[in-house]
Amino acid sequence: MLLTPIDIHNREFSKSFRGYDEGEVDEFLDQVVNDYDRLCRDNEELRDRIARRDRDVEQYKRMESSLQEALSVAQRTAEEVTSAAKTFALETKENAAKDCQSMKLRSELESQKRIEEAESHAKKIIEEAEARAKQTLDEAMGKVRVIVSEYDRLVRDRNRFLSILRETMEAELKLLDRTLEEIPNPEACEQAESAQVSERLVKQQEEADYVKSHGSGYQAEVEAVAGDRTVDGKEKLGNVGDSV
Repeated sequence: MLLTPIDIHNREFSKSFRGYDEGEVDEFLDQVVNDYDRLCRDNEELRDRIARRDRDVEQYKRMESSLQEALSVAQRTAEEVTSAAKTFALETKENAAKDCQSMKLRSELESQKRIEEAESHAKKIIEEAEARAKQTLDEAMGKVRVIVSEYDRLVRDRNRFLSILRETMEAELKLLDRTLEEIPNPEACEQAESAQVSERLVKQQEEADYVKSHGSGYQAEVEAVAGDRTVDGKEKLGNVGDSV
């Protein structure tokens, strides 16, 4: 489950001695929240755009179906017109043949003319029907190609954005994990401080035992060098003991 900007903003860390600056940690977390929130908004906007594009694609698909129906109707009309023209031409030819039998030469000339006109008319009707059908089909295919190209571009944009978003979030989470790992453990700090205090107490006890065992002469020497202490509070008593 991915973190939300509110989860990151409300995350609280325990305070410890020698920990990171609280202001710097809060500032970094605020920056992470802002970046994460911006990425979430960008992702939501892209999803909305893709949804709108998907709806447009569906609409174009419905238009394509309507165009296919119109093309099918045009083809059927062309076939019907062609069949009617052929029937008309055949009937005209048959009528002309009958007329030729009764009217001889003039009938033959007139029937020939009528046959040519009928064939020319039928050919013209067929050519116009085929041209209209081809134009309708070309327009429909052009619109389909545009729709498919736009859809492919949107898919590529979505995949590229999701890849960038995933890489950015992984980098942000890795940086946050490193920051959390570098925050010192309070129990470890307390144990280290307790060990230092115990070491100092043992050393002081050893020095006191040494003074008791060597008498007042050594005590006077210790008092003579008591003022020679370091700035951080550590005494040079050990050095005096080594020199005796």
